[in-house]
Amino acid sequence: MERVRWTQRAFGVVLVITLTMTGCAASNRGSAPAGSLSVAATDLTGQCDAFATRLDYAGKSVAGRSAATAALAPLAVGVGLLGFLATADPRGIVLAVQGPAQLIKWTAQAGTENAARARRLREACEGGGGPETVAAARAVRDLGDIRVGERSSGDAARLYRDALAILDRVGAGESEDAADIAAKLAGLVASTTPASAEAAQLAERALRIRKHAASVLADATPTQDAAVEPAAPALAEPSEARPDATEAADDGLLVLDEPDAHLDTHIRPALLAEE
Repeated sequence: MERVRWTQRAFGVVLVITLTMTGCAASNRGSAPAGSLSVAATDLTGQCDAFATRLDYAGKSVAGRSAATAALAPLAVGVGLLGFLATADPRGIVLAVQGPAQLIKWTAQAGTENAARARRLREACEGGGGPETVAAARAVRDLGDIRVGERSSGDAARLYRDALAILDRVGAGESEDAADIAAKLAGLVASTTPASAEAAQLAERALRIRKHAASVLADATPTQDAAVEPAAPALAEPSEARPDATEAADDGLLVLDEPDAHLDTHIRPALLAEE
């Protein structure tokens, strides 16, 4: 009897496990297409996240600002309190309170700006279809322009080089975007190393691309002679086409009106005599 109960329990456990595995397999087969799309979207997102992470060298230094805040905040408090105790000037209290607060805000601002720039890079990457696209290269160039404005020429030059490398890899190395980036990078390199061969090569590359683009545009534009249609000949006025019979011609002869011009030379004297 005990063996029968044990056999029934074992059979029940096997049946439950079998049904569970069958249901899981059916569920997985039904959701396969959605899972594939999810994997593809996740893969693009991961590539763009890695793309933005590789460019974090161009971000503002949060660690440096944190170190400066840690060093300057106590100094601001001490100077402010000493000034207040020595002169009873309330501005000392203001310095002791607001000085560290401003330093903390300054440090946090760097982190916020870095996050915003990384987000723009990811959005450009995803919108263009990946990190190896013209859209991604333009986003890198735009970040380089920002770093130039912030007087970080080293980061800007590195960003311009990365943007040019992307354009070269995707076959857009002779585009106007490439010419723009090459010209900007040439200016940065020349500002630090005036006699740099790299700066000369970059400037030559930008000039070559733009000359080629200008020649293509000139070939596609019709010339002025081809664009202007020839004007129709002007019709003569009736008074100019048919001379008046009263006008005198050479040798003192009278010029007849055009309707009599077809008459024979022997008939003309008779007509003149009748007049």
